[in-house]
Amino acid sequence: MVKLMLYLKKTFLTKEEQDWITEHPVISATNKMNWSPIDFVRDGKPVGFGIDYLNLVAQKTGLKIEYVNGLKWDELVDKVQKHEINISHSLVMTPEREKTLIGVCLKFAPPIITKTNSIS
Repeated sequence: MVKLMLYLKKTFLTKEEQDWITEHPVISATNKMNWSPIDFVRDGKPVGFGIDYLNLVAQKTGLKIEYVNGLKWDELVDKVQKHEINISHSLVMTPEREKTLIGVCLKFAPPIITKTNSIS
């Protein structure tokens, strides 16, 4: 299994990406406390669709992700802006975030799922 994972890792990552992972094997990511079903904590552990997605990426690339939780959303964003947390995921693009996080984050990716007609 380990040989298969190493083979898969080398087949879809560039040399530069492989080198980056070798130099940075552990990264940190935000984990909101109560944004179910996307990103939340259950029994002290990070869970949700966003967490599942990041864990799959980690598994396929060889990265280890340490989730940072127990903080308010504003505190998590502040740590991302200060480069104390590497990844913030499951974000909704707003004009304010575009001003404060562009340059800190590589980019905002298009959403995988969007929902219309939701009740606020």
